[in-house]
Amino acid sequence: MMAQQYNSQQQGQLLWTRQVEIASTAEQNASEFDINTEITRQHWKIQDGIINCRNKQCMKKFSLIERIHHCRRCGDIFCKECVSYLRRLNRLAHPDPEGKAYKVCKKCFDEGKDSEGQKRRLTEYFFALRRRGQENAIVSENNHIDKWRNR
Repeated sequence: MMAQQYNSQQQGQLLWTRQVEIASTAEQNASEFDINTEITRQHWKIQDGIINCRNKQCMKKFSLIERIHHCRRCGDIFCKECVSYLRRLNRLAHPDPEGKAYKVCKKCFDEGKDSEGQKRRLTEYFFALRRRGQENAIVSENNHIDKWRNR
């Protein structure tokens, strides 16, 4: 009787272990096709021996402060400024309007259709609009003060 009970517990534990294995395998297989998983790095260039940014106009030297960055689309190696563009890519690094936004180089940003996941950095545009708004507010305030004085 005791041996039978032990055997039953052992089978239950084996069954539970097998279910966990099946669940983790299913989860792994599902993530292979999930567009929201991280992008593959298989196409990234090897960084051994690379000491400068690969952008011919930049050629910034890498150091402890100036770190290496990979373009998520082509996999080439650049400085931070040269991969400051964003493009929506699927996990295989192909342009996809439904993909996640990843940093890419200028060349990869410019190639392909505009509708295939391009996303421009709007920081400078925002600051220009903000400055213009502040200038308009100052002019408006000055006009208001002039009207008050001329009453």
